Amino acid sequence: MAFSSPGAAQATDWEPNEALEPCFTSDGTDEGVAAALAKCRELLGSARYGGEDAAMLRYAIINFESRTLTVDEQVERLTSLTRESLPVNYRYQRDALLAGICYDAKKWACVVDAIRPDLRSNYLAMSELTMFAEAMTETQGVAAVETLASELIQQDTQSAVGYLLRADARKQGGDKAGAAGDLVTAGARMRSDYADGQNHVCWRLVTELGAADKARDACDAAVLANPLNWAVWDSHGAMNLALGENGKAWQSYELAVRLDEKAASALYGRGLAWERYGNPEKAREDKAAALAIDPDVAKDYEGYGI
Repeated sequence: MAFSSPGAAQATDWEPNEALEPCFTSDGTDEGVAAALAKCRELLGSARYGGEDAAMLRYAIINFESRTLTVDEQVERLTSLTRESLPVNYRYQRDALLAGICYDAKKWACVVDAIRPDLRSNYLAMSELTMFAEAMTETQGVAAVETLASELIQQDTQSAVGYLLRADARKQGGDKAGAAGDLVTAGARMRSDYADGQNHVCWRLVTELGAADKARDACDAAVLANPLNWAVWDSHGAMNLALGENGKAWQSYELAVRLDEKAASALYGRGLAWERYGNPEKAREDKAAALAIDPDVAKDYEGYGI
């Protein structure tokens, strides 16, 4: 798994000078990597470079050597290269690289340690937090994530990140009520105009946790923030459908389909709304259209429990 790092430039961005540039350019071929690696080693061994330059040379070497290193060796090398020794704009890349290696190797404690400095600043996207936590099939991993989340909440009760992470951990541990409560709190901590974040909370409350009755604030905020996005109306429709408000569900799904006529989820949801609204012919039409686009959409809705 690849964890993302912030794309925005910072005032302290580090860039290699002309002498260091050959170390940081490679065409990706075995020969190109070997040439760049040799140059890095040469420059580092010359003792002409110290501080951030030396740290970046070591970072480049680790990257190039990763093709031949075991997972344990990669973790050891990256861990020995402390983030504080790197330029600010590369610290997050180092953390993301380490987190990805540890994630693939199912070294959960290592993942937690790698992403710990970045979580509070929202540098990892919510989808990545969810993928991370949901992969925790081992009890130790779930406990580690929940502990980290609780620490983050204690550090900053106004940040949504800790609550989002703890919700994932609690869901994975079987505590759906606790997970729903944390998601509601996360939604309240987010900006109301953060459409993707509010929709994330809305959708998960409705389709994963059976808590549509707690999703209204987030679902409404998402459609207000980005009314031209079919996905937020799809989530809004699912909420209304789950609450038995079939007329409102139809209206939401209708808007979603108008925005994207190929949105299978919205088409199928509108079909369900038609069905419960007493129009079986329209229901069959929408469901057939949805299944032609996505043959699994009916099973998805069965899983949602709506």
